[in-house]
Amino acid sequence: MTFRDDHDAALARADALEDEVKRTRRERDALAAKVKELETPKAPVVKPRPATDSDPDANTRTSTIAGWVTAGVVGVLLVGFVIYRSCSHGSDIAVWQAKRDAREQASKRWVALVSVEECARRVALASSMTRSSLTSDLRELERRSYSVVHSIADTCAKDAAPLVGSLPQPASDAIRRWTDIQAELSAPTKALNDYFSHRDFVEDNYQGVQTLWKPVHAILDRQAVALERLSKDAFPVIRAELRALLAKHEAASGHDLTYWRGTFAVLQWECNDLAFVAGGVYAGREFDLVAASKAMRPKAVTFSETIPQAPIEVRRELRSSGFTSILRVASGADLGGSEPFFNLISSEWSLVGRGTGSTYVAALPPDPGPRPEEPFGD
Repeated sequence: MTFRDDHDAALARADALEDEVKRTRRERDALAAKVKELETPKAPVVKPRPATDSDPDANTRTSTIAGWVTAGVVGVLLVGFVIYRSCSHGSDIAVWQAKRDAREQASKRWVALVSVEECARRVALASSMTRSSLTSDLRELERRSYSVVHSIADTCAKDAAPLVGSLPQPASDAIRRWTDIQAELSAPTKALNDYFSHRDFVEDNYQGVQTLWKPVHAILDRQAVALERLSKDAFPVIRAELRALLAKHEAASGHDLTYWRGTFAVLQWECNDLAFVAGGVYAGREFDLVAASKAMRPKAVTFSETIPQAPIEVRRELRSSGFTSILRVASGADLGGSEPFFNLISSEWSLVGRGTGSTYVAALPPDPGPRPEEPFGD
C-alpha cells in the first residue's frame, strides 16, 4: 500500500468509525432512558386475596420477590449501560486516532512534496561549484572546497524518501536514484571535510586534496545525470499533486494565505527549474545566464502579473531579496550579480517553510482536538 493509499484509507476508517459511534450513542441513549424508567420505584401490584392460617405472609413474600426481580433487572441494565458507555468511548478514541493519523500523514506528505526541488537545486549548485574548485591558488582552493563540501552531500534528500513508491514509477525511480547518490557521497565528502577542518593541508601543502576530490567528482558525474532525470520525470509530477492539493484547499478555504503561499511557491519552483536546466546547473556545465534568463522569462512574467491579486501579507513576503531575481528577469533583464543562481534559490523555502501546521499545509484535515476523556472520569 502506498503513502497516498494509507492516507485515503485513514480518512475512510475515520468516517466508518464516526458512523459506528453515532449508532452506538443512539443505542446508549435508548438504554439510559430504559434504565431511568426502571430505576423509578413503583409499588408492586398484588392481587388481594384472603389471608389463611396456613400462609399469613403470602402478600409480603410476593412483594419481596417482585422487588428482587426489579432490582435484578435494573442491575443487569446498569451493567449493560456501563458496557455501552465503555464501547462508545472506545469508538470515540478510534475515530479520534484515525483523524489524527490522517492529519499527520497529510502533513508529512506535504513536507516531502515541497522539500524535493529546493534540496535538489541547492545540491546541484554546490556540485557545479566544486568542478571549478581545483585551482592553482591554494587559499582559494581551501576556501571554495570547504564552503561547498557540506552542501554537495546535503542530507535534505532524506525528506523525499516517503515519495518513493507513492508516485508514478518514472518519478519514484528518479527520486530513488538521486537519494541513493546523495547517500553515497557521505563517506568521501566526510574525508574532505576532515582534511580541511583539521587543517591536514598544513602537513602536505594541499597535495592530498586532489586525491580526496577524485572519488567525489566521480560520483558527481552520476549525480548530474540523476538531477537532470529528477527535473524531467519527478518535478512535474510533484507540482501536479501540489496544485491538486491547492485546488482542494481553495474549495474548502478560499484564497487564504496558505493558498497564495503555495501558489507562488510552485510558480517560483517552475521559474528556477527552467533556469537551472537551460543554464547548465544540473548538468554541471559552465553557467549560461543568458540562456537561463530566456528560458525562465515567460514563467517569470506570470509570477509578476499574479502578485497584485495576492493579499498584502503575501505581497510583503514577495518583496524580499529572494524574489527580486525573478522580477528582474520578468522586466526583460537577464540574471546578474555575483551569485545569480544562489540568489535565485535563496528563498525557495520562505513561502512554504518546513512547518507542518495549517499555516503551511494546503488541504490539511482538521485538527481532531484533544483525546476524548474517559466516560466515568478518573
